[in-house]
Amino acid sequence: MGKAAIVNVSKARLDNEGRPETGFRWVCYQGLRIYSFYWSPNSTLQEFKDFVSRLEISIRSANTEILLTGDFNAKHTYWGSPLNDRRGEALADLIDAMGLVVCNRGNSKTFSKSSINDLTIATPHTAQRTTKWTVLDEETLSDHYYLSFEITHDPPTRESRRAPKIDLQKLKTALAQERHLPLLNYMDAERKATGLKEFIQACRRPTYTGKNPRKSVHWWSPEINALRSTANHLRRTYQRKRKRYGPAASADEESRLEKPLRPGRLQRIVDDLFPQHPIRRDSEVLPATDNDGDIPLIDRAELISAARSLKNNISPGPDCIPNEVIKMVASLNPDLLAGVYNTCLLSGVFPKTWKKARLVLIRKADKPLDTPSSYRLLCLLDCLGKLLEKILDNRLR
Repeated sequence: MGKAAIVNVSKARLDNEGRPETGFRWVCYQGLRIYSFYWSPNSTLQEFKDFVSRLEISIRSANTEILLTGDFNAKHTYWGSPLNDRRGEALADLIDAMGLVVCNRGNSKTFSKSSINDLTIATPHTAQRTTKWTVLDEETLSDHYYLSFEITHDPPTRESRRAPKIDLQKLKTALAQERHLPLLNYMDAERKATGLKEFIQACRRPTYTGKNPRKSVHWWSPEINALRSTANHLRRTYQRKRKRYGPAASADEESRLEKPLRPGRLQRIVDDLFPQHPIRRDSEVLPATDNDGDIPLIDRAELISAARSLKNNISPGPDCIPNEVIKMVASLNPDLLAGVYNTCLLSGVFPKTWKKARLVLIRKADKPLDTPSSYRLLCLLDCLGKLLEKILDNRLR
């Protein structure tokens, strides 16, 4: 259904070369996996979807930056086509699912029959390095035109989307200087839990070096980066047309700017996976018993034993404090953690901050993007709360 090739004109030394696949080939050069692809317009929709699925599996197997270029024979407004077809919708779903960016610029036709079939797609980092993308007006002895672009060797400065790590030496110094003492005076479990979190987070390493760095935000994602790139391109096209030819000439771009690309998909999936339940009334809560006041407090030995059983290299929750940091605090100053946890026991409160989770949706292979059952769920809770749960679990066993 499709044959693709990559010509190494300069005979550069390659890092790796993938095995031949129907419809695409890839090589890896200087940490960049480069794909060449072609799929025939005469194939069925199911055959095209199978091809896209195989391509997605191949992309997910890479731990490098990605660059794809070739002919999908698919139409979508993502890359400047006036209308969408079913192939284009399938390919757009792949781009959304992988967090890729379409590097095509403008509405220049790449095919002699006035269509945009030839695409350049990349991961966000590589897309930022891709410059001077253009369709060449040269004879190719083919129905397709040449695409030309450059990839800079020195990547632009990017903001890190990872939370800064805890500086363990700085945390040790803070514990030695007893900077945590004020939070021990709190009598409220919520305030103590929040104060403990903020005390540890205050020992983070500096995030950036250099002049005027951008602030990192937790909600940024490759999909938002792709949407921003598309929106900026449409805005520039709209402003250029409006300035040169008047408001009527920019009506098409204006309508496209007002139309969301994938409205509400994530919210619909989350609402289906986590349905809202009515708030429990006080009358439905189990009444207290005479033995509730006999709960033994958590001592040093119990806390240290539970902390040692925490696993390393586990993804933390929204507070971004890993188990390794908590184990260090437990070994240096177990009374700090025990004081917070005992306040929770005495007041019968499990702090709200430890009930919040960072949700990660992992798509199952080639399942449809719009179906909630297509995702595996990971709910990452704060490790500070999980340690208290482990202590209570050990008591119940």
